[in-house]
This record gives sequence, structure tokens and C-alpha cells, in this order.
Amino acid sequence: MVEISFSRTQKWEKLNLKNCIIKTVDSIAILSKKAHVTIVNGVKGNVDLYTIPAYLESIILNFLTNGIKYKAENKNSYVKVSSYSSGKYIVLQFQDNGLGIDLEKYKKDLF
Repeated sequence: MVEISFSRTQKWEKLNLKNCIIKTVDSIAILSKKAHVTIVNGVKGNVDLYTIPAYLESIILNFLTNGIKYKAENKNSYVKVSSYSSGKYIVLQFQDNGLGIDLEKYKKDLF
């Protein structure tokens, strides 16, 4: 799980999560195509949230580009994005079939 501290001075906006992911995927389309990594956006279109746009876009971009950068060479690589509600929270999930990361060792270094 990634925890992020938001500044109260930043402007929060209502964003559609699916559209935000589409925008980010489009911005790295050439990179994913060259790397032969398929990105699957499984987020439903009705998921809106209040967030700081630059922070959310940065998080999405980081996970997607890491999924591309650390892909397994001997597989048809993919990064799948999905979300679900958990109480008052929206959980954003990224799944790939790449090399993996040791979260116990690197959790504090992710963001």
C-alpha cells in the first residue's frame, strides 16, 4: 500500500479516474508499444474522486512506467489497472507480470 500526504494548499478537484488513466496511458503509448507492454484500463467509468490532479497523474505514471521498465523479457507483458471501493476510500490497483519488487525492503523508497 502506498501512503501519500497531501498539502492543504494544493487545489483539490473532482476527477474521473478512468479518464485520468486514459490520459496518462495515451501520454506513454509510444513507450509501451516499443516495449511490447499492453496496458489494460479496467477502471469503471463512474469512479469520480476528489484529488490533487498532478499528484494522481504522477502516481499513475510512476506505476505504469515501472511496469514497462521492469517487464519480464520472456513473457507477453502487461500492466492492468483496476479500482474498487473500500468504505469511504477508492482503492487503485496496479498488476503486472514483470520482475516484481520486494516491498518489505523498498516500501519507504517508493514515493
